[in-house]
Amino acid sequence: MLRCVQFVELVTPVEERAVGPRLRLQFQVHRVVCRHCRRYLRQMHAVSGALAAAAGDGPEGAPHS
Repeated sequence: MLRCVQFVELVTPVEERAVGPRLRLQFQVHRVVCRHCRRYLRQMHAVSGALAAAAGDGPEGAPHS
């Protein structure tokens, strides 16, 4: 099973589909059993969404008519 530090290192490669199925499965299993890493992943998605919105790439940052 992955350790938390390994999970953190794999977030981007997993989301970019740059890892094989076995490592992806290990990542998913760790996410299910580790509440700390689930929280980390939610925070990363929130930051990513906020940055996209601030840059105008998301619906929140879209120009208003």
